[in-house]
Amino acid sequence: AKAEDLLHRIEHGVLGSCNVNGSNNATANANATTATALLYRHIRPNAVTYSTVIDALSKSNAPDAALKAQMILDRMENKNNNNNNSMDVKPNTVTYTSVIDAWAKSGARDAAPNAERILLRMEELYERTGDVRIKPNAYTYSAVIHAWSKTSSRSNDNDAVRAIAKAEAILARMEHLYANGTGDVDVRPEAVTYTSVIDALANGGMADRALKLLDFMEMQSDAGVERKGKGGRGAESVTRDDAHHLRPTVQ
Repeated sequence: AKAEDLLHRIEHGVLGSCNVNGSNNATANANATTATALLYRHIRPNAVTYSTVIDALSKSNAPDAALKAQMILDRMENKNNNNNNSMDVKPNTVTYTSVIDAWAKSGARDAAPNAERILLRMEELYERTGDVRIKPNAYTYSAVIHAWSKTSSRSNDNDAVRAIAKAEAILARMEHLYANGTGDVDVRPEAVTYTSVIDALANGGMADRALKLLDFMEMQSDAGVERKGKGGRGAESVTRDDAHHLRPTVQ
């Protein structure tokens, strides 16, 4: 809340007034206030300022943290669009991922759809512009999967099935981009990625599928050799480096 309040004050050039030499003279105080306003007129929040506040919100337990983070991201995008893509306030991968993380932690009913909407926005922007500064990475995808995994634990059967399907689809997308598509190491699924999908399966009562995914992780971690195949989890080339990143963990 303090970080958000400070951002608001910087945006509006209201960082406080001063009382010159303790004087109660109204004119002197008015002049001092004017001088302060002129000084802070040149202080404008930039991408780092906004992203820092969003990060603080994503780490807070406030019930409205995700909504506030989303509103700040929207402000950044609007300012960026109005300033002809000014780099000063342009959101980057960390900014977007922090908002996704805030949604994942929020417990809100619409958290997962909102998180995935941001991911789709990032993918669209990256595909259109090629700007690597807004490219989704493994952390981005994993945060969205985490949001869907939490949805599966508090939904009815139909919604849980949908949440699981969403989590598995995003994992498949990551596997494709890494193994069968561009060979993009930035989106290589990590142990935490698979764990979130396993969590979604377990929460949805699909223990057999959760066990199969765990077996897959163990197989790759133990083997650490290249495997060739066709499509998804039967196709990727697995190296010893991959095996390290896919080692199951205890949470």
